[in-house]
Formats: sequence, C-alpha cells, structure tokens
Amino acid sequence: GCLPDATPPPLPPKAVSPPSIATHATSPAVSKPSRPAGAMTIALEAPMEYEVVHAFVRVRASPSASGMEKGMKRKGTVVTVVAVHGDWVQVDHSAAMFATGQSLRDGEKGDGLSGWMLTDGRAMVPPLGTLLKPHVVPISAGHMWQVTRAGGCVGYANPGGSALGERGNPLPNSEEGSRVEPIAECGMWAQVRIDGSERAHWVEMDAFLAG
Repeated sequence: GCLPDATPPPLPPKAVSPPSIATHATSPAVSKPSRPAGAMTIALEAPMEYEVVHAFVRVRASPSASGMEKGMKRKGTVVTVVAVHGDWVQVDHSAAMFATGQSLRDGEKGDGLSGWMLTDGRAMVPPLGTLLKPHVVPISAGHMWQVTRAGGCVGYANPGGSALGERGNPLPNSEEGSRVEPIAECGMWAQVRIDGSERAHWVEMDAFLAG
C-alpha cells in the first residue's frame, strides 16, 4: 500500500542521509497567506525557494497523496518552486539551476528530481504540521539596488505574489531608475525598502539591478 507523504520508509543497511543545507535562524518571518480556493495549478510570477523542515517529504508526479512517488527530499534541503496547487508546490530542478547560474546548488546531490511536494501535513493521519516553508535569506545591510522595471513595482506582503493569494499594491517612488534597499531574498523574490521606509515589500527580483 501507499505510505503517507512524510512517514519514513525502512532504511537499507548502512544507508547514509544526504548532507543538510544550513538554515538561517535570523531569517525574516514570512506569514502564511490564504491560498486561492479550488484545486487549480497556479504558476508563480517568479520562482521561490522552500526548505524541507520535516524529517523528509516525498516528491510525487502529481499534486495528490495518491500520485506516483518519484523520490524524496530530506530535512534541510532547499528546493525551487515554480507553481502551487492548494497546499502542494511544484519543484523544478531545472529552474533551480537557471536561478543560481550553477550546474548544481551548493550542498545538493544533483538528483535532478522534479515533481510535487506537500507543504502542510495537518490534514494527514496522524497530523504532521508544516512540511516545507519558504526559505528566506537575509541580505547584509549597506546595499542599494536600482529599479529597472518600466512603470514601477508592485509589492506584496510575502514572496510568491498573487499565486499565493496575495493582493499586490503599486509601490510609490519605485519608478524606473529609483533606488531601493534589499532586506532579504527568497528564490527570485526580493524584500526591499523604498526611501528609507520602515515597511518592506516583496517584489520579483528581475525588477532590479543589484549594485
């Protein structure tokens, strides 16, 4: 029969777990927005990164617990997400390589595994809680980026934008050529402040020129 998405299978003798990627304890918090109602797949405006926070989570061919199992990702692994379907996220290994400009992500074994992963196990029996969460990495202070997007930027409270149920708002003083202070990044999303404002917003990273 099928094993639950986060119930460990028996390990073969002398099995060795892959190395974990270091987490960032000081990462800015990201609240969980409400997902759009209905079971439909929604592509992200820009890829995000998620981190496996359960012991391991299975990768499936479709966004369903009955979907064909393709493999698993262990705790600490960071994956690149390109779409969402309810509490499922679509992991794309090729998008990870494109986003980083590297043949392999640091610390990743290069399994080339793409598919769907469940982010929230509260509906499982027994309930398991959060399985994956957004991987937010702080950016050191003292940097300024230039806006390169004609027409300015739309900001969101969380990375992922409208695909995760967020309502975006046009940001004042974000016209092309203006400068912003980057605070954090999550995949191809950047959290920025404009004109020294205390409030920060998430914007697709391709709206800026770093430096």
